[in-house]
This record gives sequence, C-alpha cells and structure tokens, in this order.
Amino acid sequence: MEVRVSEIYPEAGINFPISYKFQRILRTELNLLSPKFEIPFQAKHGKEYALGIILSAKSNLSTLLIKGPSISRKYKVVDYVLYIPFELMSDERSFIANYVRIVCEGIDDIIARYNNEGISAEKEVLDKLLIEKQSEYLESD
Repeated sequence: MEVRVSEIYPEAGINFPISYKFQRILRTELNLLSPKFEIPFQAKHGKEYALGIILSAKSNLSTLLIKGPSISRKYKVVDYVLYIPFELMSDERSFIANYVRIVCEGIDDIIARYNNEGISAEKEVLDKLLIEKQSEYLESD
C-alpha cells in the first residue's frame, strides 16, 4: 500500500513556508508505518487504492479540521485533507513544533479510522524526527 502526501492552499496568501521536502520525508515515514493500517484500509477500499494526505490551511480555524475521505476511482486514491490553522504563523519561534504536532495529530486521527490505536506509539518518534529535519524542508528567503 502506498501513502501519498501533497499540499494545496486554496486561499490567497494563506500557506506555510514548508518545502516539498517535508512531504517527501513525511511520505517516507508513513510508508514505513503503513503495515499498522494496511489490512483494514485495503479491506475497506481495495488493494489497488493509495491513502492520500493533503496538507492545507484555512485562515478562520483555531484547531485542526480533517475532511474526507474523498475517493477517486479514476486515480485509485482515498484522500483526506488536513486543514491546519493559519494562526500558527503568529509565533515564529514555535511554528515548526506546532505545525509538526498538528500534522502528526491529524495523521494519527486518520489512521485510527482504520485501526483503533492509530499511530499513538510512533507519533512522538515521528514528531521528533520531523522537527530534527526541519533545516531540510524550511523554505529560506
């Protein structure tokens, strides 16, 4: 089973300074975790479907909002959108920690829909790994 990660920002001026490299690191780590939810996911959607995680932002949110699933029979993907509150940008010192924490919480929630335990045991490790690698994916001016 494949896990795909992408970003889309539908509101003008509402985005995060995170490069595509974050998606790549996150995708690699989630593909390593996929055995935790692969069997129930495939039982529900079929072996040919991939799990899609779409990172987005909204200006009027104060907490994470998860939309989905949206199922594409054409592309064989089951997409969930994580709408991350744009207010994270207000405190630049803790931006990365907050961003990573919210992304990991959203992923845990999505995976828990397929196995009741989510990735709770791995969430802290994933969180630390993503924070440690922040120099690789933060966009520089």
